[in-house]
Amino acid sequence: IAKLVGGAGGYGTITSSAADGSLTFKFISDATQSPNNEGGWAATISCNPPPCISPTITPAGPISICAGKSVLLKTITGTSYTYQWKKSGVIIPGATSSTNLVSASGVYSVTISNGKGCTVLSQGVTVTVNAFPLATITPAGPFTFCSGKSVLLKAKTGAGYTYQWKKSGINITGATSANYTATASGAYTVVVTNAVGCSTTSLASNVVVNSLPVAAITTAGPLTVCSGKSVVLRAKTGVGYTYQWKKSGVNIPGATNANDTVKISGVYTVTITNAVGCTQTSPPVTVAVNPLPNATVTPTGALTFCTGKSVLLRAYPGAGYSFQWKKSGTNIPGETSANYLAKLAGVYTVIVTNASGCSVTSAPYTVVVNPLPVGTVTVVGSQTFCAGKSVQLKAYAGTGYRYQWKKSGVNLTSDTLATYIATTSGVYSVVVSNALGCSVTSAATTVVVNPLPVVSITPGGPISITQGGNVQLKASTGTGYSYQWKKNGNNLAGQTSANYIATTTGSYSVMITNANLCQATSNAVQVTVNPGPSNTALLKSMPSTDSLLPGEFIKLFPNPLKQGEELNIEWKLFNAKNGIEVIISDITGRKIETRWLKPADKKINIKGANGIYVVEFKWGNNQRRIFQVYRN
Repeated sequence: IAKLVGGAGGYGTITSSAADGSLTFKFISDATQSPNNEGGWAATISCNPPPCISPTITPAGPISICAGKSVLLKTITGTSYTYQWKKSGVIIPGATSSTNLVSASGVYSVTISNGKGCTVLSQGVTVTVNAFPLATITPAGPFTFCSGKSVLLKAKTGAGYTYQWKKSGINITGATSANYTATASGAYTVVVTNAVGCSTTSLASNVVVNSLPVAAITTAGPLTVCSGKSVVLRAKTGVGYTYQWKKSGVNIPGATNANDTVKISGVYTVTITNAVGCTQTSPPVTVAVNPLPNATVTPTGALTFCTGKSVLLRAYPGAGYSFQWKKSGTNIPGETSANYLAKLAGVYTVIVTNASGCSVTSAPYTVVVNPLPVGTVTVVGSQTFCAGKSVQLKAYAGTGYRYQWKKSGVNLTSDTLATYIATTSGVYSVVVSNALGCSVTSAATTVVVNPLPVVSITPGGPISITQGGNVQLKASTGTGYSYQWKKNGNNLAGQTSANYIATTTGSYSVMITNANLCQATSNAVQVTVNPGPSNTALLKSMPSTDSLLPGEFIKLFPNPLKQGEELNIEWKLFNAKNGIEVIISDITGRKIETRWLKPADKKINIKGANGIYVVEFKWGNNQRRIFQVYRN
């Protein structure tokens, strides 16, 4: 609104302007009237001498901007116009165009000159440059970590701040808090906007989430084994992997290989660390190591012994144990009890298996069976002989052999030679020992030493007799005795009775043979025949020789004959088929009995007192045989 001065007075309004600076006003004559009153008038007013300039500043955008941004301030343009921009009244060097790109806070104005000497200063335009929020990310931990873990990213906080987190430049939906927990690899930024809408994007924080190693355990065999055996646990392998094996969650010192050989019961895991330091623990594997049985063997005697002996090997008899005995590594069929009686040389072991199926082989036991010496005895001569004789017993003579002769199981003192002369009855053996200390007792050798008959002569009267007389010599008697009378050391033919009637001078003895054919000769009895009469007719009539033919015989027994006994007769005579005549006389020649014996008759009875009897047999063609028979 302009007031017209120097005239009637009134007020006017600029209704238009021209490029040259002239203005058109419409005035009214009365200030109270409306500017639109038809009663007003218009007039064009021009600056003089230059045209008038009315500069304005038009921002090409918001004049409240964020640091780092700018706003273009534009003013009017005209021919020959020159410009000078100012900030807070201070010329901005070089800012002489119709536009000014402003990036700092301040009150901006422009002075415009039109070249005609007219200079106008525009009104000021206030540009506010707001500071950006501080957009930094502070991690609560390392940016590089392992899968399954995270890092807390903390943005700088400020009053009125808002946030938008981004991963690789893409908004993370819902991530609008001051903090963000990153669990995946990526380049993380945060856009921080303050209360005036200025936003700052932080520098990218590169989060690297390393993958975990594959932690698994495989086994090379069963997980249940016996003590002394092992289980090989194999971890998954990978480039750069390192390992730590654990038992019941506790590190096993030194167990840092991909495989672990386990010999103890327990729950095993492996923690695998890859090249970037990420670890993963495997699922647990339970290993059961069952105890071994007790495989001790106790010999009940010496392991070295002689053939024919043995040693009892006793294995420990545990509950549920089973056994298999071996000799020189080969199973002994059927030997499955806790004890084994070893009789042969060899290396013995036993496999003991417990109820868990765990087996252990005992320590070897070497059994040495030394050979026995040869324990044979050779008898040099007859084992049965008569008293006064002997037999030689010879043991086998081996190198280093020692001997102990025994009789009826009792040692014969000092009889330690390979030979022994046995002179008495008994059961003889010899214990033969070799250099290895093995002994064997020979088979028994029975030596029978038959006693000699008891030999004596008892005269039946004086041994000094008169010519024609006699004396009965009685030999000692015994069961099974047979006799041979001798005169002057010579056998008396046919004189084989227990008694002998001596009628002539001489030295008489008797050789007695007992049932065992042992013989002994008595001491001699000297019979002396003194001159004098004597009845010897009968004896003289007896032939001096027998009438027996070869192959014939007559035997009388017993002789001597005891009272009440019958005289047995055995005969074989070729010319006596019908029988034989028997004439019995006493020592004086008196006939006592004559009888005929048929071939079936084998016995006769001699009647009369004890004494000497003459028994004459006749047969055939004047054939005969005479015997003296003694009865006592």
